[in-house]
Amino acid sequence: MTRKETLLARKYELLNEFRTLRGEEPYDLAERTSDWKFYQTAKEEREYSLKEDIECLTALIAKQKVDNERNAKTAAYYATEEGAAHKAQLENEKEIQIGAYNEYSNNTLEAMKSWIKDFLGEHWTVKFMSDNCIEFAVWNAETEKFAFGQDINVRAEKHTTT
Repeated sequence: MTRKETLLARKYELLNEFRTLRGEEPYDLAERTSDWKFYQTAKEEREYSLKEDIECLTALIAKQKVDNERNAKTAAYYATEEGAAHKAQLENEKEIQIGAYNEYSNNTLEAMKSWIKDFLGEHWTVKFMSDNCIEFAVWNAETEKFAFGQDINVRAEKHTTT
């Protein structure tokens, strides 16, 4: 095998190892490295590109191993009585925070709709609102659609001084 073919085969081996660590089905290496497409790919690839891919895959494998270890330890902890209680507490706190955020978001939306109607008129309403954008538009009650071209988009960016 040429250097590029050897590097490509190594890349495929590492890709299989990564797929196995992620719980995915590995490729058939014998089939993948014996057909004409393998030789054509090896011929077209650059050696430095294959080396980069191998380095990236090696780093991904190391990260995946750490993630798998952490996930196994977490699962083992949650399997204990103390861990199950802690997980239930965390999930409960998460649900409370999600509910509080949704309530805050709905209150803000209603306040903005009220404010817009006071300043722009009864036919204006909030079409879209997010953390950094709000869109006001004319609502047509007869067609139950927003009027085309009758909208205002306001966007904001967080400004930080350094």
